Amino acid sequence: MYDVWFLLLADFEPFDASAAIHAFSVANDVLREAGGSDVYRTRCFTANRQSTRKKLDLTIEASELPDELAQPVRALIVVGGGTGAAKALRMPSSHQLELSTWIARARAHIASFNSIGADGFVVLQTALAMIPPGAPSGVREVVMTSAGMDVALRLIAQDQGYPVALKVAMRLAPSPDPVQALSRFRSGLSGRTGGDERVIALNHWIAQNLRQTLNVQRLADQALMSTRTFARLYRRATGYTPARAVERIRLEHACCAMESTLLSLKAIALRSGFSSEELMRRAFMRVLGITPSQYKRMFADQGPWA
Repeated sequence: MYDVWFLLLADFEPFDASAAIHAFSVANDVLREAGGSDVYRTRCFTANRQSTRKKLDLTIEASELPDELAQPVRALIVVGGGTGAAKALRMPSSHQLELSTWIARARAHIASFNSIGADGFVVLQTALAMIPPGAPSGVREVVMTSAGMDVALRLIAQDQGYPVALKVAMRLAPSPDPVQALSRFRSGLSGRTGGDERVIALNHWIAQNLRQTLNVQRLADQALMSTRTFARLYRRATGYTPARAVERIRLEHACCAMESTLLSLKAIALRSGFSSEELMRRAFMRVLGITPSQYKRMFADQGPWA
């Protein structure tokens, strides 16, 4: 059983939280229908209240955050609202510091750190900054997004595979349109930058130069940093190593090409920066759990060329 915890900040958006919670519930439904059992258990917490209300017509029940975390948690999702993360990072509020301290203490028990909204990002990044250099953190992934459903679908795809995540996405979409559903949780790394303008600019440059040799040294030179400083900053902002990020940006480009063109898989691989069709196939299997051919067939009757 995977425990997914939602930490609701004072100004959280309940619709983002409820959408993510619902996605995990639908994932349990899909797995049961396939002969399995429930794998996700969601819980909501606040700093000091039993019930949190944001909108008149939507209330999310939440428990008070425990003093210590003694159990493994698959993912912590910090849900906030607000804008202006850059300014808040320079001077977080006392409430944000309190929650950040709790997260820093509990880090060894949490596999994936996620934030929704600017305030959620501030709390999470402040917590990570509290971890002493070289100290074991337990952190394997840090993700910032503006939509709760995107967080849930990405985690479901990682845990249960792409086909299960696709079924969940299609049930959550307004219409059973694979193109629309897939757009909700495809890697989308170009928008996954932690709000850092340097990373935003670099990801844009990567997407425009996919056929170049994009090793760490080349990326660090483009960012005007040493390789060590760059690698540390990039992983903190995106949750990925630079090499894995380049692979995912190439994969995103390949997916878009399959959805919107009649190019062969070999041509798509080369245009996306993969040195061979086989390397692209491995990337698809590793990240999405299906082959490029399967992905392309999925759109055969739905895309613009049908």
